[in-house]
Amino acid sequence: MAYSPVPTVATGDLWTASNHNTYIRDNFAAGVPGAFTAAGQMVYSSGAQAAAILAAPQAGQVLGYNAGAPGWKLPLTVFLPPLGGYPGSLYTYGTVTVTANTWNSNIPATAKALLMSISCQSALQYLSVNVGPTGHVNVNSRCLRAVLDNSNIYHDRMGLVPLVNGQFDVNVANGKVGDQAVVMITVWGYL
Repeated sequence: MAYSPVPTVATGDLWTASNHNTYIRDNFAAGVPGAFTAAGQMVYSSGAQAAAILAAPQAGQVLGYNAGAPGWKLPLTVFLPPLGGYPGSLYTYGTVTVTANTWNSNIPATAKALLMSISCQSALQYLSVNVGPTGHVNVNSRCLRAVLDNSNIYHDRMGLVPLVNGQFDVNVANGKVGDQAVVMITVWGYL
């Protein structure tokens, strides 16, 4: 049964039982609640004066939006085993910008953030390694920050790193030109 647009009624116009059944009863049956056929369904606007039904989610899914319509998706894609990358790579004082899906092709270009861990060490004390969104990483970054306060001891951090245009920065700070730190980056998942 289709929805029937309700006509404008002026004072003195006749409103019949047929009008009531067409514009009230039938419209309710065509819309809410008559549109639902299963528990957990949702109605959404699929266009101007048009509605569609979104099926119930599966366990663990969250509401998202893609290609002009809402839909269900998993909140985080998890890699088990995790994606490794740059294991034991030497980073020099300064900032390196990394494009996530060039670094590892399992990360889609559409990823908005990475769940990652870093493990860092240096023979120099008081260097810090900062990983965060491109253009927003510096000595005081708090996205993923490991302060290497004991020489040659690995320091680990884990967190969610937002991506800017699919990129993140790795920054070695609190040192001088030429200072280096070993940084192991592990990606556990993406949003």
